[in-house]
Amino acid sequence: MKSRILALMVICSIPLMFTGCSSSTGTANADSIDASTKVLASNVVLDKTFTNISSTNLQTALNDQLAVSLKKSLPGTTWKIANKTSDTTYSGTIGQVTFSADSFTIDSGRFAASGIAAATENVFCLKPTNPIKYELINESVIDVLWNGQDRTNPAQILAQEAVITIASKSKDTMVMVGMGGCGMVGTPRISVLTKVQ
Repeated sequence: MKSRILALMVICSIPLMFTGCSSSTGTANADSIDASTKVLASNVVLDKTFTNISSTNLQTALNDQLAVSLKKSLPGTTWKIANKTSDTTYSGTIGQVTFSADSFTIDSGRFAASGIAAATENVFCLKPTNPIKYELINESVIDVLWNGQDRTNPAQILAQEAVITIASKSKDTMVMVGMGGCGMVGTPRISVLTKVQ
Protein backbone atom coordinates (compact mmCIF):
# COMPACT_ATOMS: atom_id res chain seq x y z
CA MET A 1 0.00 0.00 0.00
CA LYS A 2 1.32 3.43 -0.99
CA SER A 3 1.58 5.92 1.89
CA ARG A 4 0.57 9.52 1.37
CA ILE A 5 1.43 12.39 3.69
CA LEU A 6 -0.51 15.63 4.14
CA ALA A 7 1.71 18.64 3.29
CA LEU A 8 0.90 20.21 6.67
CA MET A 9 2.95 17.44 8.29
CA VAL A 10 6.02 18.04 6.09
CA ILE A 11 8.97 20.18 7.09
CA CYS A 12 10.63 21.62 4.03
CA SER A 13 13.12 24.20 2.94
CA ILE A 14 13.37 24.97 -0.75
CA PRO A 15 15.76 27.92 -1.23
CA LEU A 16 14.56 30.82 -3.37
CA MET A 17 11.06 29.40 -3.70
CA PHE A 18 9.78 29.29 -0.15
CA THR A 19 11.19 30.83 2.98
CA GLY A 20 10.56 27.46 4.60
CA CYS A 21 7.56 25.60 5.87
CA SER A 22 6.75 23.41 8.82
CA SER A 23 3.81 21.61 10.37
CA SER A 24 0.90 23.64 11.69
CA THR A 25 1.86 22.70 15.26
CA GLY A 26 4.90 24.96 15.25
CA THR A 27 8.39 25.22 13.86
CA ALA A 28 10.55 22.14 14.29
CA ASN A 29 14.17 22.56 15.25
CA ALA A 30 16.96 20.73 13.43
CA ASP A 31 17.45 18.25 16.31
CA SER A 32 13.94 16.81 15.94
CA ILE A 33 13.97 16.24 12.16
CA ASP A 34 14.15 12.61 11.06
CA ALA A 35 16.50 12.98 8.07
CA SER A 36 16.45 9.25 7.33
CA THR A 37 12.79 9.17 6.29
CA LYS A 38 12.36 10.07 2.66
CA VAL A 39 9.04 10.69 0.93
CA LEU A 40 8.49 11.24 -2.77
CA ALA A 41 7.02 14.66 -3.46
CA SER A 42 4.30 12.92 -5.50
CA ASN A 43 3.14 11.27 -2.25
CA VAL A 44 2.75 14.59 -0.42
CA VAL A 45 -0.90 15.65 -0.58
CA LEU A 46 -1.59 19.39 -0.71
CA ASP A 47 -4.35 21.07 1.27
CA LYS A 48 -5.54 23.62 -1.31
CA THR A 49 -8.05 25.35 0.97
CA PHE A 50 -6.27 28.71 1.02
CA THR A 51 -4.21 28.58 -2.19
CA ASN A 52 -4.75 28.94 -5.90
CA ILE A 53 -2.72 25.79 -6.59
CA SER A 54 -4.74 23.34 -8.68
CA SER A 55 -2.35 20.40 -8.26
CA THR A 56 -3.19 17.72 -5.71
CA ASN A 57 0.38 16.72 -4.78
CA LEU A 58 3.66 18.51 -4.21
CA GLN A 59 5.53 17.07 -7.22
CA THR A 60 2.83 18.09 -9.69
CA ALA A 61 2.61 21.53 -8.08
CA LEU A 62 6.37 21.99 -8.48
CA ASN A 63 6.45 20.71 -12.08
CA ASP A 64 3.33 22.45 -13.35
CA GLN A 65 2.92 25.61 -11.32
CA LEU A 66 5.60 26.61 -8.82
CA ALA A 67 8.97 25.90 -10.41
CA VAL A 68 8.35 26.20 -14.16
CA SER A 69 11.61 27.09 -15.91
CA LEU A 70 11.15 29.24 -19.03
CA LYS A 71 14.64 28.29 -20.21
CA LYS A 72 13.57 24.65 -20.27
CA SER A 73 9.90 24.99 -21.18
CA LEU A 74 9.82 27.64 -23.96
CA PRO A 75 12.04 26.16 -26.71
CA GLY A 76 10.11 24.07 -29.22
CA THR A 77 6.67 25.16 -28.02
CA THR A 78 3.77 26.97 -29.69
CA TRP A 79 1.33 29.19 -27.79
CA LYS A 80 -2.02 30.80 -28.61
CA ILE A 81 -2.17 34.48 -27.63
CA ALA A 82 -5.12 36.50 -26.30
CA ASN A 83 -4.31 40.21 -25.98
CA LYS A 84 -5.83 42.53 -23.37
CA THR A 85 -5.01 46.23 -23.50
CA SER A 86 -6.43 49.66 -24.23
CA ASP A 87 -3.87 49.97 -27.06
CA THR A 88 -6.11 49.88 -30.16
CA THR A 89 -3.43 48.09 -32.19
CA TYR A 90 -3.79 45.01 -29.97
CA SER A 91 -7.06 45.37 -28.02
CA GLY A 92 -9.09 42.15 -28.28
CA THR A 93 -6.77 40.58 -30.86
CA ILE A 94 -5.38 37.05 -30.91
CA GLY A 95 -2.27 35.42 -32.32
CA GLN A 96 0.11 32.51 -32.16
CA VAL A 97 3.83 32.39 -31.34
CA THR A 98 6.43 29.61 -31.60
CA PHE A 99 9.59 29.72 -29.47
CA SER A 100 13.02 28.24 -30.17
CA ALA A 101 16.06 28.41 -27.88
CA ASP A 102 16.76 32.12 -28.41
CA SER A 103 14.21 33.39 -30.93
CA PHE A 104 10.51 33.23 -31.74
CA THR A 105 8.22 33.69 -34.70
CA ILE A 106 4.79 35.29 -34.73
CA ASP A 107 2.94 32.59 -36.70
CA SER A 108 -0.23 34.66 -36.97
CA GLY A 109 -2.02 37.62 -35.43
CA ARG A 110 -0.49 39.89 -32.82
CA PHE A 111 1.63 39.55 -29.69
CA ALA A 112 0.84 42.66 -27.66
CA ALA A 113 3.35 42.15 -24.84
CA SER A 114 6.20 42.11 -27.38
CA GLY A 115 4.76 44.94 -29.49
CA ILE A 116 4.87 42.82 -32.66
CA ALA A 117 2.26 41.95 -35.29
CA ALA A 118 2.77 39.09 -37.75
CA ALA A 119 4.04 39.99 -41.22
CA THR A 120 0.62 39.05 -42.64
CA GLU A 121 -1.29 41.54 -40.44
CA ASN A 122 -2.75 44.70 -41.99
CA VAL A 123 -1.37 47.25 -39.50
CA PHE A 124 0.96 50.24 -39.53
CA CYS A 125 3.55 48.40 -37.40
CA LEU A 126 6.88 47.41 -38.87
CA LYS A 127 6.90 43.93 -40.37
CA PRO A 128 9.18 41.65 -38.34
CA THR A 129 12.14 40.20 -40.17
CA ASN A 130 13.03 36.85 -38.70
CA PRO A 131 14.50 35.89 -36.40
CA ILE A 132 12.94 37.79 -33.52
CA LYS A 133 15.57 37.32 -30.82
CA TYR A 134 14.82 37.07 -27.12
CA GLU A 135 16.97 36.84 -24.02
CA LEU A 136 15.77 35.56 -20.68
CA ILE A 137 17.20 38.08 -18.24
CA ASN A 138 15.78 35.90 -15.45
CA GLU A 139 12.61 33.83 -14.97
CA SER A 140 10.50 37.02 -14.88
CA VAL A 141 11.98 39.33 -17.54
CA ILE A 142 12.46 38.80 -21.28
CA ASP A 143 14.29 41.26 -23.54
CA VAL A 144 13.08 41.12 -27.17
CA LEU A 145 15.23 42.44 -30.03
CA TRP A 146 14.22 42.42 -33.68
CA ASN A 147 14.45 44.28 -36.96
CA GLY A 148 11.31 45.66 -38.53
CA GLN A 149 10.70 46.44 -42.17
CA ASP A 150 8.56 49.47 -43.03
CA ARG A 151 5.40 48.12 -44.71
CA THR A 152 5.21 51.04 -47.15
CA ASN A 153 8.98 51.42 -47.74
CA PRO A 154 10.49 47.90 -47.66
CA ALA A 155 14.03 49.26 -48.01
CA GLN A 156 13.75 50.84 -44.55
CA ILE A 157 14.73 48.44 -41.73
CA LEU A 158 14.65 49.68 -38.13
CA ALA A 159 15.89 48.03 -34.93
CA GLN A 160 13.17 47.44 -32.33
CA GLU A 161 13.17 46.40 -28.68
CA ALA A 162 10.58 45.41 -26.09
CA VAL A 163 10.78 44.27 -22.49
CA ILE A 164 8.31 41.66 -21.25
CA THR A 165 7.56 40.91 -17.61
CA ILE A 166 6.13 37.49 -16.76
CA ALA A 167 3.26 38.18 -14.34
CA SER A 168 2.42 34.49 -13.88
CA LYS A 169 3.39 31.17 -15.43
CA SER A 170 2.56 27.51 -15.33
CA LYS A 171 3.48 24.74 -17.75
CA ASP A 172 0.40 25.51 -19.90
CA THR A 173 -0.38 29.21 -19.34
CA MET A 174 1.57 32.46 -19.04
CA VAL A 175 0.52 36.05 -18.46
CA MET A 176 2.96 38.57 -19.92
CA VAL A 177 3.00 42.35 -19.62
CA GLY A 178 5.14 44.37 -21.99
CA MET A 179 6.03 47.72 -23.40
CA GLY A 180 8.06 48.65 -26.44
CA GLY A 181 7.89 47.63 -30.06
CA CYS A 182 4.87 48.89 -31.99
CA GLY A 183 1.91 50.49 -30.26
CA MET A 184 0.89 53.36 -28.01
CA VAL A 185 3.88 54.80 -26.13
CA GLY A 186 3.66 54.28 -22.37
CA THR A 187 0.72 51.89 -22.56
CA PRO A 188 1.33 48.49 -20.96
CA ARG A 189 0.00 45.57 -22.97
CA ILE A 190 -1.08 42.18 -21.60
CA SER A 191 -0.83 38.90 -23.50
CA VAL A 192 -2.24 35.66 -22.11
CA LEU A 193 -0.48 32.67 -23.66
CA THR A 194 -1.95 29.16 -23.68
CA LYS A 195 0.26 26.27 -24.78
CA VAL A 196 -0.70 24.46 -27.99
CA GLN A 197 2.18 21.94 -28.08
